[in-house]
Amino acid sequence: MVVAIVLGYKLNNDATMHNTLIKRLDLCLNLLKQEKIDRIILSGGKPTPPGLEISEAMAMEQYLIKKGVDKNILIKEDKSLTTVENAKYSIPIAKSLNAKKIIVITTLEHMGRSFLNPVNIFADYLNDNNITLLFHTNSN
Repeated sequence: MVVAIVLGYKLNNDATMHNTLIKRLDLCLNLLKQEKIDRIILSGGKPTPPGLEISEAMAMEQYLIKKGVDKNILIKEDKSLTTVENAKYSIPIAKSLNAKKIIVITTLEHMGRSFLNPVNIFADYLNDNNITLLFHTNSN
């Protein structure tokens, strides 16, 4: 079982997606063309702006469905508000699906943060040598 986890990004004030989030979703679409992905966890809650009725996960789901992704492979994780919470809530979902490989999808600027780097955070939460953890990012 291969599970991809797309990390969210704050929505714009009008509930549209920021370009960074769209990049992450397009990375997911490109990965779907290259590799068999059994399930996709869309990880992002309602952090900002306050009062929006839509979570990042819901916005991501709508985008991917419009692009032709089968809604049956999508799982919304809409509690997380930080990268740490993305890992905290998404890793148990992936494990419950009996994932053998987890691919975390995010953009390069997210990977380059010296603090709260997704690689370290997800490795700490996974803590399972029987599951392969990979990261998929853009090149610019």
